Amino acid sequence: MNTRPLLIGIAAATLLAAPALAAPPAANTGQVTVTAPAASTAAKPAMNKTEKQHALYKTAQEKLKGMNLYSGPVDGQRNATFVKSVESFQKAHKLKVTGLLSNETQKALGI
Repeated sequence: MNTRPLLIGIAAATLLAAPALAAPPAANTGQVTVTAPAASTAAKPAMNKTEKQHALYKTAQEKLKGMNLYSGPVDGQRNATFVKSVESFQKAHKLKVTGLLSNETQKALGI
């Protein structure tokens, strides 16, 4: 009994069932190699509003610290030192001085 057509049929079914996992067939051998997915394909959970704000403040603190406008800790917390730094940045860039990270301020910071 010739099992070659059966093996090719199984390989084709495997390719159709999992096309993202299949590699191209080996040259003229009729064999197919199937590889495992990368370990880093798992999706990260979405950040909540507080986490996004914390990340935004931390990025702004890093940017302002790099410009020697912020001397506090880079911790993602909105404190008096951070607000004064944002205000100084806004004044220097002729933005509306609010101490808040408005869209215009974020854009000027390159965030």
